[in-house]
Amino acid sequence: MKTLLTLSLLLAVAMIAGTVSAAPSPAAATDSPAKFYQGKVITINTQSPAGSTSDLWARTLAVYLPEITGAKIAVKNETAGGGRVIENAFATTIKPDGLTMMFTSAGTIWPAFMTGDPAVKFDITKFQYIGGTESSNTLIAVSPKGKIKTIDDLRKAKGLKFAASNKTSLLTYANALAMSILGLDGRIITGFQGSTGRLLAIQQGDADGLVTSPVSAARGMTDGVMLPLVQIGTERTKPCEEFPSMMEIVKADTLNDMQKRLIASIDILSDAKFLFAPPGVQQDRMAFLSGAFKKALENPALRAAMLKATGEDIPPYVSGDALSKTAKQLAARKPEMTIWNDVLNKYVK
Repeated sequence: MKTLLTLSLLLAVAMIAGTVSAAPSPAAATDSPAKFYQGKVITINTQSPAGSTSDLWARTLAVYLPEITGAKIAVKNETAGGGRVIENAFATTIKPDGLTMMFTSAGTIWPAFMTGDPAVKFDITKFQYIGGTESSNTLIAVSPKGKIKTIDDLRKAKGLKFAASNKTSLLTYANALAMSILGLDGRIITGFQGSTGRLLAIQQGDADGLVTSPVSAARGMTDGVMLPLVQIGTERTKPCEEFPSMMEIVKADTLNDMQKRLIASIDILSDAKFLFAPPGVQQDRMAFLSGAFKKALENPALRAAMLKATGEDIPPYVSGDALSKTAKQLAARKPEMTIWNDVLNKYVK
């Protein structure tokens, strides 16, 4: 009996020792990023409908990222709530495993956070930025078939209607700023779905004009469906540099105090385009994704594909670290941004 008990104890000890020795170390339990992504599916979300600039970006990246990452890429168009639903999900429910990201422009999320939109549940300083491209000025554009042909026509018109998607997007803020600075008489109507819906509005006569990205403006000119008139900025930027900035038209000493403060904080209207992930993704996976994105942008085939799709060259690359720094700098000035709500409320009806 004593011998049997001793043998049982020895067997138990041996089993425990075997289990301990078989357990993987923390280092062994974590795959390298390259190994982790091999054969996985990465989902790139965009808040814009199919055919929009962000959608074209996402779908072009979906062609060229697999070769670099070893993963398959799926693209989802999440337009519910003007994109606010998926934006909030990235801060609240999206799993931070490095398999879900979003391609968007700063203007779709930064202004809403900065001005305290009550529908916003995210913090732009918490997102993890993978990389992007530099910002350019947005533009006011009209239909080439309409009565408005010049900036003078625009400034003389009464009861203008501008098409917008939602109240707190960059394009709507830029639209309100331009109306104030240029002294335009009219209002901004929201509810048009994405760039396609806004373009359709001016084509059908439901609106007189819209504010658009330079890439969309260039494509609209090529297709004969848009007539850009003016850049919304203090100086001209590429592309569409043939069009004047609004501050070339209006003298700075004619601006009132609020207008001067708006111009002083115009960097809130950054149209930088970028890829980001939810908070909490492992840093080695973030570094891997950042490197993959940069390498994809350097690929001549991708650049040619984007030129064909949008009509414009890809703007200069911006690192995820630089985007994160800009987001934090903007967030530090959030208390000053109430003036943007004032101008928005004046023109959005």
